Amino acid sequence: MKLSSKRMLAAIFIGVPLALTGCGGSSSSSSSPTPATALFDLSGDPDKLPYPTNLLFNGTDDGTLNIPNALGLDIIDELNRLDGWSTVAPVKIPFDYAIDPESLDGNVHVIRTTMVSPGTAAVLAEALQKEDPGDAIDYINHAVGQGLHQPLAGHQVPLASFTCDEPVTDQFKVTVAATQDDLVLLKPIEPLGAADDLACLPLDAAMLINGTSLGWDAFSNGYIPVVTKAVKSIDGGEVRASDTYAALALGNGDELPATLVPLAPLYQAINAALASAGIPVGNSVVSFAFSTQSVTDGLDKVAEQVTLRPLVDATEVEALSNPLFKVFKGRLAEVPYYLNNKPGETHSTDASVLTGHWTTEDGKPVTRFTEGPHAVQHLDIPVLITIPAAAEDNDSVPVVIYQHGLTSNRGAMLQLADKYAVEGWATIAIDHPLHGLLENDDLWLLLGTAYERHFFLDLTGNGEADSSGANFTPVSPETQRDNRRQSVADLLHLLASLDDMDFDGVKLDSERVSFVGISMGGIVGSMLAGVAGDQIQAYAFNVPSGGMGKMSEGSPAFAGVVRSGLSERGLTPGMQLYEDYLNMMQQAQDAGDPINFTARVRDSDAAVFMVEMIGDLSLGNIPDVVVPNDVVNSPAYNIVAGGQQVVETAPLSGSTPLWRAMGLEPLSAGEAEERPIRRIVRYTHGHHASLHYDNAGADGVGDKTAKATAAIQRQTAEFLVSETPKLKILADEESVIE
Repeated sequence: MKLSSKRMLAAIFIGVPLALTGCGGSSSSSSSPTPATALFDLSGDPDKLPYPTNLLFNGTDDGTLNIPNALGLDIIDELNRLDGWSTVAPVKIPFDYAIDPESLDGNVHVIRTTMVSPGTAAVLAEALQKEDPGDAIDYINHAVGQGLHQPLAGHQVPLASFTCDEPVTDQFKVTVAATQDDLVLLKPIEPLGAADDLACLPLDAAMLINGTSLGWDAFSNGYIPVVTKAVKSIDGGEVRASDTYAALALGNGDELPATLVPLAPLYQAINAALASAGIPVGNSVVSFAFSTQSVTDGLDKVAEQVTLRPLVDATEVEALSNPLFKVFKGRLAEVPYYLNNKPGETHSTDASVLTGHWTTEDGKPVTRFTEGPHAVQHLDIPVLITIPAAAEDNDSVPVVIYQHGLTSNRGAMLQLADKYAVEGWATIAIDHPLHGLLENDDLWLLLGTAYERHFFLDLTGNGEADSSGANFTPVSPETQRDNRRQSVADLLHLLASLDDMDFDGVKLDSERVSFVGISMGGIVGSMLAGVAGDQIQAYAFNVPSGGMGKMSEGSPAFAGVVRSGLSERGLTPGMQLYEDYLNMMQQAQDAGDPINFTARVRDSDAAVFMVEMIGDLSLGNIPDVVVPNDVVNSPAYNIVAGGQQVVETAPLSGSTPLWRAMGLEPLSAGEAEERPIRRIVRYTHGHHASLHYDNAGADGVGDKTAKATAAIQRQTAEFLVSETPKLKILADEESVIE
């Protein structure tokens, strides 16, 4: 279905249960300079309302968004299974005339706040009237018992006296959209706090709430953007409030129109937050509130449920064993599979695998308000293991978990195993969902099984099984998200099962575990690091990325596929609707985006080492063309892409935003001294797959490319298998590192 530039977003707002008419923007003066009105029209035109807004929780009864979907669009259905807005995608503020970008600095503000449902706001407001704290607690508990707090009715109201009202404008890049000059964008430059990040809740309020039966799920992290009158139109004209906003928020007019009365309590609360933050309400031309979604909650619930899964049919593959290590294969038995598309139980040409997602046992979306995902089936997962040949009976050897990249398979681990075996470490690998060995693979006869989790799907209809990973990144963003979450869930079950494994008398030491992942393996590993606790002591992330919604569009390798797919929907670069769609894709994927797990990684005790391929244009070396370093139109990518990388930049997409959000520091020479190690090494030579290249001295391979490959492999191995994680750059490696 092709959509016009307005039809799709019009579908989002048609039917918003606040049918207001005659309250649009003020008419502009015919004199010069031309003023600009901040649009705030609730009559149904999506181009005339800020986005996101918690007005789109109206009518919900399960705490999820309730966006009207007149056209029945799949992407809107996916958003309506979320409990809040994106922590990564930009905020949009429309005007009726072009805005001067130079006037935005210091005149657009964002306040962090705590948000609750209207019912909870009323209960807490009444409780605050009690002089005795005990009476306040009793009242809250009574109200909760009566269901008066209605925590699932949508957290729309900023909570006076229970919030910090902290200015956080510096967490955003404020700019005019590249697609249209009358649209202001607030782009997060660090991931926003998730719904359950209640750092903005004051200690005294938290102590009061902790003594009640209200529960923390009654509160959400939120933000209030506000534009002030100091912003100017492109030719120096003033900016104005719309008639609707002036009546609702500024009190203009003798009496509030009846259609606006339901919103009065919300704007009283927003105005109180502005005043608390020192922003005069009378100086505003538009303000609104939105709360973020939960991002780690689903995987946290999986982590709580993980149990040991036995390794069955573990046998040595003697044809692959060598003097350094023995190779074993087996299956991790009956591992929960949560995507509700039930692959393996349908015909090999059934495309339902492209649209599944996690649900609870009763079919509800998995949110912070529900139980965790329900396993719709239990599957055996093929496992590949190497054990150091020097290990003896009853030995317990440390282990490196390896996670392969997109379209690869577990067999890639064998290219690295010797570097770990010489130090006495085992390696173990499983496939991502929808990946595995195929009958035409070199290793099929030795390692292939009937349990491969690509399920031998043939969605191309050519009579042969689709390639490994061909169906891992379908059009549906929530399916992409949950494929990645399933991969993390599988690794959590693998971790829980290490102690039980036995390989001819040799055991694995679950107290000494490291992890290495390349590309998609590093993406999933970055999420794993946020939910695995202290089970893994060192992580090596090789060429991963965050900001998944725009990352692929900024990738020279994937951009063509992304743009072609959106073109089939009538969306092309340069259209704001094209950007809107990508931003909605980001929102749907937030809970499967490693950028949203970085705060957990920063706060952990694990050592972290990342590799990034940045190239060096002065030497003719291009950066990573699979996973872009960034999506901000860096000169290197404009050259690689044969033109502009993207129309609208994305500050949180790419490998660089990921390592910055993790708090890593570049290492270009010498040894990392801090503990735990938190370092990024940025290579000017080498390629996306250098971790796996065996090219030292190969014909046609430049000396420095070979040197970069050897350095990456050596550093990764040393970091992972040292008694205490160690990272050192040798003198002769410095020439290939920034």
